[in-house]
Amino acid sequence: MILGPKKALSFGLVAVGLCCLPPGTVAHGAPPAADEQTAGSRILAPGDTVQITVYQDPMLNTSQQISTDGTVEMFYIGAVPVKGITTEDAAARIAALLFKDKYIRNAQVRVSIVEYLKQVVTVKGQVNRPGPITLPTERPMDLLEAIASAGGETRAGDLSSVEVRRIKDGQTSTQKINLKELARQNQVFMVQPGDVITVGIRMF
Repeated sequence: MILGPKKALSFGLVAVGLCCLPPGTVAHGAPPAADEQTAGSRILAPGDTVQITVYQDPMLNTSQQISTDGTVEMFYIGAVPVKGITTEDAAARIAALLFKDKYIRNAQVRVSIVEYLKQVVTVKGQVNRPGPITLPTERPMDLLEAIASAGGETRAGDLSSVEVRRIKDGQTSTQKINLKELARQNQVFMVQPGDVITVGIRMF
Protein backbone atom coordinates (compact mmCIF):
# COMPACT_ATOMS: atom_id res chain seq x y z
CA MET A 1 0.00 0.00 0.00
CA ILE A 2 1.30 3.46 -0.89
CA LEU A 3 0.53 6.51 1.14
CA GLY A 4 0.14 9.81 -0.66
CA PRO A 5 0.00 13.11 1.23
CA LYS A 6 -3.12 15.18 1.04
CA LYS A 7 -3.46 18.14 3.34
CA ALA A 8 -6.78 18.75 5.06
CA LEU A 9 -8.86 16.64 2.70
CA SER A 10 -11.87 16.53 4.97
CA PHE A 11 -13.02 17.87 8.27
CA GLY A 12 -15.53 17.11 10.96
CA LEU A 13 -16.33 19.54 13.76
CA VAL A 14 -18.80 18.49 16.42
CA ALA A 15 -19.73 19.83 19.82
CA VAL A 16 -21.80 17.91 22.34
CA GLY A 17 -23.92 19.84 24.81
CA LEU A 18 -23.05 23.32 23.58
CA CYS A 19 -26.53 24.42 24.59
CA CYS A 20 -25.37 23.92 28.17
CA LEU A 21 -22.40 26.29 27.96
CA PRO A 22 -22.52 29.07 30.56
CA PRO A 23 -23.64 32.50 29.32
CA GLY A 24 -20.81 34.42 27.69
CA THR A 25 -18.77 31.28 26.90
CA VAL A 26 -17.25 31.34 23.42
CA ALA A 27 -16.71 28.06 21.58
CA HIS A 28 -13.09 27.67 20.46
CA GLY A 29 -12.35 27.34 16.74
CA ALA A 30 -14.36 28.36 13.71
CA PRO A 31 -16.63 25.88 11.96
CA PRO A 32 -15.23 24.38 8.76
CA ALA A 33 -15.89 26.18 5.50
CA ALA A 34 -18.60 24.96 3.15
CA ASP A 35 -16.15 23.21 0.82
CA GLU A 36 -14.53 21.46 3.78
CA GLN A 37 -17.91 20.22 4.96
CA THR A 38 -18.58 18.78 1.51
CA ALA A 39 -15.21 17.03 1.50
CA GLY A 40 -16.06 15.55 4.89
CA SER A 41 -18.31 12.98 3.25
CA ARG A 42 -15.25 10.82 2.56
CA ILE A 43 -15.37 7.55 4.46
CA LEU A 44 -12.50 6.85 6.86
CA ALA A 45 -10.48 3.70 6.27
CA PRO A 46 -7.57 1.86 7.96
CA GLY A 47 -4.30 3.46 6.91
CA ASP A 48 -5.69 7.00 6.72
CA THR A 49 -3.86 9.46 8.96
CA VAL A 50 -6.16 11.77 10.90
CA GLN A 51 -5.69 14.84 13.05
CA ILE A 52 -8.01 14.90 16.07
CA THR A 53 -8.44 18.17 17.94
CA VAL A 54 -10.38 18.56 21.19
CA TYR A 55 -10.50 22.27 21.87
CA GLN A 56 -11.21 22.00 25.59
CA ASP A 57 -8.20 19.76 26.34
CA PRO A 58 -5.03 19.99 24.19
CA MET A 59 -3.71 16.84 25.87
CA LEU A 60 -6.27 14.93 23.79
CA ASN A 61 -5.03 16.34 20.49
CA THR A 62 -3.42 13.65 18.37
CA SER A 63 -2.32 12.84 14.84
CA GLN A 64 -2.27 9.14 14.07
CA GLN A 65 -2.90 6.48 11.48
CA ILE A 66 -6.14 4.55 11.73
CA SER A 67 -5.19 1.04 12.79
CA THR A 68 -5.87 -2.11 10.80
CA ASP A 69 -8.86 -2.83 13.05
CA GLY A 70 -10.34 0.57 12.16
CA THR A 71 -9.76 2.39 15.46
CA VAL A 72 -7.91 5.41 16.82
CA GLU A 73 -6.53 5.61 20.34
CA MET A 74 -7.73 8.47 22.52
CA PHE A 75 -6.49 9.43 25.97
CA TYR A 76 -9.20 8.85 28.63
CA ILE A 77 -11.52 6.81 26.38
CA GLY A 78 -9.16 4.35 24.65
CA ALA A 79 -9.84 2.80 21.22
CA VAL A 80 -12.58 4.51 19.20
CA PRO A 81 -13.94 2.74 16.08
CA VAL A 82 -13.92 5.12 13.09
CA LYS A 83 -13.67 2.77 10.11
CA GLY A 84 -16.46 3.22 7.57
CA ILE A 85 -17.77 6.55 8.87
CA THR A 86 -17.19 10.18 7.88
CA THR A 87 -14.96 12.66 9.71
CA GLU A 88 -18.08 14.37 11.07
CA ASP A 89 -19.39 11.08 12.43
CA ALA A 90 -16.00 10.29 13.95
CA ALA A 91 -15.92 13.69 15.67
CA ALA A 92 -19.45 13.13 16.98
CA ARG A 93 -18.52 9.69 18.29
CA ILE A 94 -15.46 10.97 20.13
CA ALA A 95 -17.40 13.90 21.61
CA ALA A 96 -20.22 11.60 22.70
CA LEU A 97 -17.81 9.21 24.43
CA LEU A 98 -16.08 12.06 26.26
CA PHE A 99 -19.49 13.33 27.37
CA LYS A 100 -20.76 9.86 28.33
CA ASP A 101 -17.70 9.08 30.44
CA LYS A 102 -17.95 12.53 32.07
CA TYR A 103 -14.47 13.64 31.06
CA ILE A 104 -15.60 16.71 29.11
CA ARG A 105 -19.19 17.86 29.34
CA ASN A 106 -19.16 20.11 26.27
CA ALA A 107 -16.54 18.50 24.07
CA GLN A 108 -15.91 20.29 20.80
CA VAL A 109 -14.05 17.92 18.47
CA ARG A 110 -12.61 18.26 14.99
CA VAL A 111 -11.38 15.34 12.89
CA SER A 112 -9.48 16.00 9.66
CA ILE A 113 -7.74 13.71 7.20
CA VAL A 114 -4.16 14.88 6.64
CA GLU A 115 -2.92 11.86 4.74
CA TYR A 116 -4.96 9.18 3.07
CA LEU A 117 -4.24 5.63 2.04
CA LYS A 118 -4.44 5.24 -1.71
CA GLN A 119 -7.15 2.80 -2.65
CA VAL A 120 -6.81 0.92 -5.92
CA VAL A 121 -8.44 -1.68 -8.12
CA THR A 122 -6.56 -3.77 -10.66
CA VAL A 123 -7.83 -4.01 -14.22
CA LYS A 124 -6.43 -6.69 -16.51
CA GLY A 125 -7.37 -8.88 -19.46
CA GLN A 126 -8.51 -7.24 -22.68
CA VAL A 127 -7.84 -3.59 -21.82
CA ASN A 128 -5.39 -1.19 -23.41
CA ARG A 129 -3.53 -0.19 -20.24
CA PRO A 130 -3.78 -3.05 -17.73
CA GLY A 131 -2.66 -2.39 -14.16
CA PRO A 132 -3.72 -0.65 -10.94
CA ILE A 133 -6.24 2.21 -11.03
CA THR A 134 -6.35 4.67 -8.13
CA LEU A 135 -9.88 5.26 -6.92
CA PRO A 136 -11.03 8.86 -6.43
CA THR A 137 -11.24 9.92 -2.80
CA GLU A 138 -14.31 12.13 -3.12
CA ARG A 139 -16.72 9.72 -4.80
CA PRO A 140 -17.22 6.06 -5.70
CA MET A 141 -16.25 4.58 -9.09
CA ASP A 142 -18.31 2.23 -11.20
CA LEU A 143 -17.02 -0.74 -13.18
CA LEU A 144 -17.30 0.88 -16.60
CA GLU A 145 -15.34 3.94 -15.43
CA ALA A 146 -12.63 1.68 -13.99
CA ILE A 147 -12.27 -0.08 -17.34
CA ALA A 148 -12.23 3.29 -19.14
CA SER A 149 -9.45 4.45 -16.79
CA ALA A 150 -7.44 1.44 -17.98
CA GLY A 151 -7.71 2.64 -21.57
CA GLY A 152 -10.97 0.90 -22.35
CA GLU A 153 -11.44 -2.52 -23.82
CA THR A 154 -9.29 -3.72 -26.73
CA ARG A 155 -10.79 -4.62 -30.09
CA ALA A 156 -11.02 -8.18 -28.82
CA GLY A 157 -12.44 -7.14 -25.46
CA ASP A 158 -15.91 -8.28 -24.47
CA LEU A 159 -17.80 -6.05 -22.02
CA SER A 160 -20.47 -8.71 -21.70
CA SER A 161 -17.87 -10.96 -20.06
CA VAL A 162 -16.25 -9.10 -17.17
CA GLU A 163 -15.10 -10.83 -13.99
CA VAL A 164 -14.75 -9.08 -10.64
CA ARG A 165 -12.82 -10.84 -7.89
CA ARG A 166 -13.31 -9.38 -4.42
CA ILE A 167 -11.98 -10.20 -0.97
CA LYS A 168 -14.25 -9.31 1.93
CA ASP A 169 -13.79 -10.39 5.54
CA GLY A 170 -11.13 -12.82 4.41
CA GLN A 171 -13.45 -14.50 1.89
CA THR A 172 -12.84 -14.37 -1.87
CA SER A 173 -15.78 -14.15 -4.26
CA THR A 174 -15.91 -13.94 -8.04
CA GLN A 175 -18.77 -12.34 -9.92
CA LYS A 176 -19.47 -12.38 -13.67
CA ILE A 177 -20.77 -9.05 -14.95
CA ASN A 178 -22.44 -8.34 -18.29
CA LEU A 179 -21.82 -4.61 -18.65
CA LYS A 180 -23.76 -4.39 -21.89
CA GLU A 181 -26.85 -5.79 -20.21
CA LEU A 182 -26.41 -3.46 -17.21
CA ALA A 183 -26.20 -0.50 -19.59
CA ARG A 184 -29.44 -1.58 -21.28
CA GLN A 185 -31.07 -1.69 -17.85
CA ASN A 186 -29.56 1.71 -16.94
CA GLN A 187 -27.73 0.15 -14.00
CA VAL A 188 -24.15 0.34 -12.74
CA PHE A 189 -21.85 -1.94 -10.76
CA MET A 190 -19.74 -0.12 -8.16
CA VAL A 191 -16.18 -1.28 -7.59
CA GLN A 192 -14.51 -1.50 -4.18
CA PRO A 193 -10.86 -1.09 -3.14
CA GLY A 194 -8.87 -4.23 -3.82
CA ASP A 195 -11.14 -5.53 -6.60
CA VAL A 196 -9.43 -7.39 -9.45
CA ILE A 197 -11.27 -6.79 -12.72
CA THR A 198 -10.70 -8.98 -15.76
CA VAL A 199 -12.18 -8.07 -19.14
CA GLY A 200 -12.81 -11.20 -21.18
CA ILE A 201 -12.05 -11.86 -24.83
CA ARG A 202 -14.74 -11.79 -27.49
CA MET A 203 -15.43 -15.06 -29.26
CA PHE A 204 -15.34 -14.42 -33.03
